[in-house]
Amino acid sequence: ATVSTMWKLVVGCVVDTDFGTSVNNTFLSFQASALSDLTGNRVVAVPATSAIQASAHLPDTTNPVLEFFSLDMDSDTLVVRFSETVNRSTVDQTQFLLKSSATVADTATTGVVRLTGGVVSAGNTNTVTLTLTFADVQRIKTDRLLAVSNTTAYIRLLGNAVEDMSKLPLLTQAPRLADVYVADANAPALVAFDVDLALGTVFFSFDEVVDALTINMSALTLQRTTTGRGNFYDVRGGNTSAREGERFTVSFLNTDLNAIKQTVGLLSSRTDTYLRLAPAFIRDMQGNAITDIPFSAAKQVRNFTSDVTVPSVTAFELDLNTGRLTLSFSEVVRGSTLNTTFVTLLSSAGATSTSYTLTGGTFSSVISDVIVVTLTRADQEALQRLTALATSNATSFLSILASAVQDSNGN
Repeated sequence: ATVSTMWKLVVGCVVDTDFGTSVNNTFLSFQASALSDLTGNRVVAVPATSAIQASAHLPDTTNPVLEFFSLDMDSDTLVVRFSETVNRSTVDQTQFLLKSSATVADTATTGVVRLTGGVVSAGNTNTVTLTLTFADVQRIKTDRLLAVSNTTAYIRLLGNAVEDMSKLPLLTQAPRLADVYVADANAPALVAFDVDLALGTVFFSFDEVVDALTINMSALTLQRTTTGRGNFYDVRGGNTSAREGERFTVSFLNTDLNAIKQTVGLLSSRTDTYLRLAPAFIRDMQGNAITDIPFSAAKQVRNFTSDVTVPSVTAFELDLNTGRLTLSFSEVVRGSTLNTTFVTLLSSAGATSTSYTLTGGTFSSVISDVIVVTLTRADQEALQRLTALATSNATSFLSILASAVQDSNGN
């Protein structure tokens, strides 16, 4: 009875597929101290060189069972422990499904992620540690329902997920809630950012999935140098259609975009485009605030696209009583570049309308999206004499040549 018990113990620890699979590769040897009879006489030793072959062999017919599961979103690893030793080489990560609940369907579009790969721990044991791929981690974090707490982290292993040393597949089981869950405590970090002044956008790239719904553009400052010396601008807001992700684009508010263009020596090229941000700028999916970038070590823009858009007149107002023409532009322009002789007033949009081209005028040389022109006395009186032109909104139209004014980038 003692020998039988010891043999069962050895078989239970077998991890070699070339041993214990039939009577042809199953032998027994033991030392004299292995057991004694009732009077204390030691058993006759059987050395390994003359081991006794098994007279019968009963193969393993018990399928392995999942007994333990842990998920660590801080180290991006999961651990599964089985009822017996499994063959590492048979692990198929694509048969691992992480689920937000025990009832969510395997094919659901949210609340479930089927793994695509990962690094499996070495050796044939009853415990497998899987280091998740970066792509799978991002997919998990993007799902707002999955693995956000110890009650939303389930695993379902399909039948082909792993085999034991006897090539028996895993016993199919219901999804198992994580026995141990560790939340992500790592602060996200900004990897790079791109600025496109032509589109009025800034593109952000992070080292992990972040929650775009928490973005606070007022926690971002644009500055001229990496050390904070020189001109800077505190951004007030922005708009994005993104919800979550590692990368997304934010559109500047028009007020911010115009203010940036008005600031001399800031965001004119890659060499004077740096960014600093406070932890309140954005959070990851677990609520961890982003790593701050201080003003004394600002991050330089990766890609910079200059403004190549030609400004256009979006509206105008004409007051012949005061002799003032107010021009509103699509972006800030340099008032010093305005040539009023390129401005023509018309009675209609048609080619046969009555028209009058200005001969001059005075105005401020500021950089702004609105320029007020004081008409020359001659132009004001000439317009007042034209009974078909500028007598009402219906007879007041304006045309302007493309070279009449330049924006802050010379367009």
